[in-house]
Amino acid sequence: MTGTCLLAFVLSVPLQTVERESFEVWLCPVHRDEQATGLDHCPVCDREMVQRLLVPSYSCPMHQHIDQEDSGSCPICNMNLVPTTRELEWFCPNKPELTSSLPGGKCPDGRSMHMRSIAMAHGDHNPKHGGLLFMAPNGFHHIEGTLDDAGTFQLYVYNDFTKPIDASGFEARVGDTPLLPASDAAILTANIGVPESYPAELVVHVGFPGAHEDEARFDFIFASEIAAAEETATTIVLPEFRIPETSDGIFEAILNRDARVQELIGRGVWPDLYIPALEAKDLVLALHKKEGARVSAPAKKLVRAAWLLDVYGDMGNRLEVEKAYRLFEQSIQELEAARAQ
Repeated sequence: MTGTCLLAFVLSVPLQTVERESFEVWLCPVHRDEQATGLDHCPVCDREMVQRLLVPSYSCPMHQHIDQEDSGSCPICNMNLVPTTRELEWFCPNKPELTSSLPGGKCPDGRSMHMRSIAMAHGDHNPKHGGLLFMAPNGFHHIEGTLDDAGTFQLYVYNDFTKPIDASGFEARVGDTPLLPASDAAILTANIGVPESYPAELVVHVGFPGAHEDEARFDFIFASEIAAAEETATTIVLPEFRIPETSDGIFEAILNRDARVQELIGRGVWPDLYIPALEAKDLVLALHKKEGARVSAPAKKLVRAAWLLDVYGDMGNRLEVEKAYRLFEQSIQELEAARAQ
């Protein structure tokens, strides 16, 4: 099926013809934002979570029903496809309301269920308008910010499926400048003036509907096209992820991930922090298996720091990212000291 475009809810194929890499996750049947790695109960409603199979996919930023196994262009609008994660679901063509989250099911007429992929909550964290996209602290909303050459900042508001929603219940500001509703109901906007220099750093505070907590802070860092090209040219390129065989090799790989984390923080590319941070987590767990108790304390600290970098990177909060990185950096220093003993 490589290169074949599947239209969810339109095209489907029998289970036995599908060969696609998938991985397991457990989701609440009602609160799809709640996930676990094994059988558990939803922390919101206490329902038992259900097993789902997820697949990596390439989809269109504007047409989310597009599902393709390889990169390419959208057959509808010709935009470049972006990496996403989708759920696999099995259903009966004659009774589409009959579904299963796992393969092997039969329809009432005895035929095998057909498979389709469907969009999932938090499966697509790609910007839709070429800006920077962050997840809100409430775990549901997403926002995207763009800044044009005339100094107009636009804030796009999305739900947990990164679909546009009405922004009328939101309050937002850039510094002391309020963002006001645009003609498009999903956008808040203001002209903040042309930046004097790049990268342009904007601190945006957003109040979400029904939120009891204070405004959430988001740090947007916009580079000019020339600066972005220069940064791309000097970006640290990491080799394909694998666990080295030796302890020294593992520690060296952790240092490489640390360098990548520092680079991303320096550029303000918060959403990409999860890649080197979580790779460092996997590496330090492998190191702990080899070296045991002497690295337990710093390894535990690094694992926590990696998850914090992942969370606050998604939220685009510079202050929390920098705090998480200090913990990350400290854990690596302590790891090095522990190994030297």
